[in-house]
This record gives sequence, C-alpha cells and structure tokens, in this order.
Amino acid sequence: MAEQVKQKLQKGKSYVTVVGKAKVTDKTYNVKQTSKTSDYEYSRMGLGIETVEGNVIFGEMMGGFSPSMNYPIKARTKEGDNVDVNWADRLNESVIETLNKFSTVNVGLVRDGDVPAEGEEDKRKLVIKRFMSPYDAIDYIKENLKDGTMIMAKGSYKFNKYKEEDQKKFEITDIYLSKQEEGFANFVQTVIIDEDSFSKSSMKDAKETGEVIISARAVDYVGKIDGKKIGKNMTFNFPFSVKINKENPEMTEAIVNNLFKVKKGKIREISIEGQIFEGYEQTQVSEKDIKISKDVQELIAMGLYSKEEAMQKMTVRGNKVSKMLFTRPFILKDKDDATKLNIDMNDDKYVPEDLYVDIEETKEDTTSTDSNDIQEETSNAGDNSWLGALGLGQ
Repeated sequence: MAEQVKQKLQKGKSYVTVVGKAKVTDKTYNVKQTSKTSDYEYSRMGLGIETVEGNVIFGEMMGGFSPSMNYPIKARTKEGDNVDVNWADRLNESVIETLNKFSTVNVGLVRDGDVPAEGEEDKRKLVIKRFMSPYDAIDYIKENLKDGTMIMAKGSYKFNKYKEEDQKKFEITDIYLSKQEEGFANFVQTVIIDEDSFSKSSMKDAKETGEVIISARAVDYVGKIDGKKIGKNMTFNFPFSVKINKENPEMTEAIVNNLFKVKKGKIREISIEGQIFEGYEQTQVSEKDIKISKDVQELIAMGLYSKEEAMQKMTVRGNKVSKMLFTRPFILKDKDDATKLNIDMNDDKYVPEDLYVDIEETKEDTTSTDSNDIQEETSNAGDNSWLGALGLGQ
C-alpha cells in the first residue's frame, strides 16, 4: 500500500432528505446509557421513516458526554467564528442564539396555536427547538414524535469500517413535521470514480437488470476503526445505479459515458443527485391481469371501496432492495461567473496515489472513549433487532 506524506483527500457534499411516516417502536430510543468501557454517557435514536409502502429509510442520531473528560462542544457562530461551549452551558438559549444553524440539531415537532377545524388549512407556526447536542435533542424528540407522523428528516451520510467491511449510515441532524402528502428519499453526494468504476461490459449486463452499476467511492473522516485510532479522511464504497431508459437506451449510454467513464490513470470527483431505496420492491398487478369478484364490484358500486383501493390489495411484495439510484449530476454557479452553471465535477483534483491511506502502523487506542467507540458497541455488535421492528428482518 502506497505511503502518503501529506493527505489530500477532502470530504465533499453529503445531503440526505427523507420525507415519510415515522416508524416509532420500542426499539427506536436508547437513552441515557453508559459505555461498557468508560463513564461515557450517551443517548441514541434509530428511526425508521416509511416513504412509500415497503420503502423504509433508517436514520440515526447519537450524542453524549464523559464527566471525567469534560470536553467542550465545538461550534461556530453566525459570523463564522469557531467557539468552544462548556457542556454545562449547552442548553443556554442565549448561547444557542449566537450559533449558526449548522452547529445545532434543529427540531420542529410542535405547532403553536389552535388546532384548525376539519377541512381548514393548518396555519399554526412550527416551533423550532435548537440543541447543541443530540443527547438532549433525542429526549425532546421522544416526547413529541408519535408513530405514523409525517416528518421531514435531514442530515448526511457518515461512513466507517467494521471488520474490513464499509458501512454507510444516515445521520439525522434536523427533523420537522411535514405537510407533504407523499414521501420521498433523496440524496446529494460527492463521489470519486476511476477507470474501474465503469466498463462497457457493465452496459451489456444492464440489458438484463435494467440498471448500470457505477462502483464509486465517497470520502469521510474516520476517528477509529475496530478500536484503532485513525484520525484521517478515507474513501468508502458508494455504488449507485443508473436506470436504463427503455425507450431511448442510447441516451443512458451517453450519460454514463460522459459522466462516469474515466480515462486510465485519471480520477474524477463528481457530485450527484439521486433517490434512496431501502426495503422491498412493490409490484402492482394491472387491472388486465386480475378479475374483481362480483361481491367486491358491489362494494365499489356502493362507494365502500374505490377501484384503486381494491387494486392496492393486489400489490405484491418483491425482493429486498438497498440501492442508490442516480437521477442527475449536481450543478452549481461558476465561481468566476455568476451567470453560468457548471456540473460539480473535477478531473484534476486527485491522482490515483491520493486515494490510498496508510493505516497499517496505527496502534490500538485505549486511552479514551468517544462516540466512535459507542457506535461500535451499539451498531456493530450484530444487534439488528430494529430491522424486525420495522418489518425488514431477514
């Protein structure tokens, strides 16, 4: 593995937005727990959000403190200055007011005002509570979030390794009530691709699957891996799919060739937008393929069922899926000309050697406990009971 004198890898964009019904179970909250190896006290939330039937996106939130360490909270003011806030002052509203919104967990699960009458528009103001630590935000969310509530959760993807396996998690930083009637799950992610990310053979395979797989990587900071202190940016697997346009497959091929086909020895950084699918494929049987019984036809005639509702009963639950589906490249204003828009893409930022990070010489760190340790205790120990609670157990 090549040694790197000065690390050049940089984190890019990572935005995740999920709208859907909250799936609150007895597995959702794990509050005020103490680490097995230290005095670190933490709370953790694992929340399922059902965007459509069968598609449940799982998001996490976790935070805590160590009384013996008494570390300050790192934050940034509205003016852009870095500040340290004492843990004891984390709930001080006057302090929170001086911070920019990216330094706080923002929660809007309560509306202020009278409940509107049936049929009237809900004009109540959403009350936004800001917290400096997820440790306190989780208590507030637990108190105010009900199962089945339509919400919008925002955050980013965080990456790590466990037993040489790359892991990707949606870390929630903001959560609000939503007036949306239909759910969705979208992402923006900066990825790195090279000559091996896509090949012509991938297009041939796509004729059967209907999708082209791009083997990309994403960059994230890693504190620890399996107990070893790292403290570096690294790359992690971030495969995504490009759906074949059945009516015009040549268009899909042109998109893939222009965006994801890279010359030998070149590295491309590109930001993409897409949709997230986590759950089960749903297949709707067409009206031509089924016959509605006479009894059900009578129920429809009496207005007790609509034809659409009857058809919905014929939805078939298919295979379990977990994929990121590319929709378009991310565009932004030209830094030198505000009247121009460019694809967020760079072919000159990295060379192949920049992607390798030497972690072989690092030693196990037994001197401190931080959130990385707790993530390993709570997430990597093989406890996937929350999957069953969301109906996603294997």
